[in-house]
Amino acid sequence: MIMAAVIAAVNLIAPSTPLLNDGPGGPSRPPYRFLVAWSPGNLPRDVEPALDRIPGVAVTTVRAGIDWMTSSHSGTGKMIDHPPAGFAIPLEMLVIKPREYSHFVAPADRRAIQELKSHDVVLARTEAALRGAGTGLRLFVGRTLRATGVVSNHSTQGYEGLLPRPAPASWAKASRFVLIRARRSVTEAKLRRVIASKLAPGQKLRIHSQSQARYLRYADAVQPPLIIKKNFGEFSARSTAGGFQLDGSWIAHYLRTEPVPILGTFTCNRKLFSLLRGAMKEIQARGLSHLIDPTQFAGCFNPRLIPSAHSSQLSHHAWGIAVDINSRDNPFGAQPHQDPRLVRIMRRWGLTWGGAWLVPDGMHFEWKRFP
Repeated sequence: MIMAAVIAAVNLIAPSTPLLNDGPGGPSRPPYRFLVAWSPGNLPRDVEPALDRIPGVAVTTVRAGIDWMTSSHSGTGKMIDHPPAGFAIPLEMLVIKPREYSHFVAPADRRAIQELKSHDVVLARTEAALRGAGTGLRLFVGRTLRATGVVSNHSTQGYEGLLPRPAPASWAKASRFVLIRARRSVTEAKLRRVIASKLAPGQKLRIHSQSQARYLRYADAVQPPLIIKKNFGEFSARSTAGGFQLDGSWIAHYLRTEPVPILGTFTCNRKLFSLLRGAMKEIQARGLSHLIDPTQFAGCFNPRLIPSAHSSQLSHHAWGIAVDINSRDNPFGAQPHQDPRLVRIMRRWGLTWGGAWLVPDGMHFEWKRFP
């Protein structure tokens, strides 16, 4: 069992690398697969015990939410983060059961996670780089969190930090989902049947394995805020009646208002314009400009929450890295009607399409990678 766990953990971190040898016959597949299961509106609480009754399956329930950081200090007391008065930095965190969750990470990261205690946080490696500090860092988020370790981004599933349960009371809307470790003899179809039996009529379900998603997380079709911050900057914000006001320094550095063929002139993150211009010029060159109605272009930068009764997550429009095209013909939640040729070109330029999401958002194209 120890060797099986080691093999599974190595596969979790680096699925594309050669598998470990486990006998004279040479490499073989690890005995376990790692999966995530989630649903809009959250999975019922009795999903975990139902899955745990399947032989060869282990499950842990996790919760994701946003903490708002007003300041941070190094272990020696040096100020690290100090947003303007009234502003705070959003941090996407994951609440876990440390000992259960430790079976879903690399062996080198297990101890740091298993030893998590109340008011501790284990940071993702990229998060520590963003802060410029790791172990010993103190974060003020309405309570004081002490960073007791730094682990790989994979071990946090792309979240900025891991917290021991329970979730803080301030998380009015937290995303609850499950991570699954299953022997290969247990089919995804069986897992799906068991979970579906607990869902409300019409409730949607997504199950992805590690081979289908870089990180096993809720709403895994898009990049996590951790990766977005690394590429497009980190802002602080304060709540307003209509959404959020972002700090002026981030706006001045990252936002631009520029013209783009077909779409017109609008405000976006400066790093997105080259992708959008490349896509629009290719659409023009192929004689496909008619696939986009400029009067239905709904813009790019919009500092707001995701419009959902079940989520308190920031929309990625807040970073200015998404555009809404042909919006009236492709409303949120409805069957999308974008031309496949348009979708293919946008994807080629690094933009993922919301029409393929579990809850479709057919107008939405969002940065996923740099081509």
